Amino acid sequence: MQDLYKTNNNFKQYVDKYCVKHKIDRETAFEHSVIRNAFEYYKHVNDGKISVTEINAGCGGAELGGDCK
Repeated sequence: MQDLYKTNNNFKQYVDKYCVKHKIDRETAFEHSVIRNAFEYYKHVNDGKISVTEINAGCGGAELGGDCK
């Protein structure tokens, strides 16, 4: 998770915002299921297994803070 945090700006921003909102440090955040799920999502996007367009079209990004309106 640390490697993706260092190399993926979107994942880094997501984790940083989560830490501020919940007043926790990054290591604690990495233990939370929300961050683990976000990690899997960003890892799959990085690996090309899913595209952001596919996720947004299906409104699947809502659990990561997307707006499904």
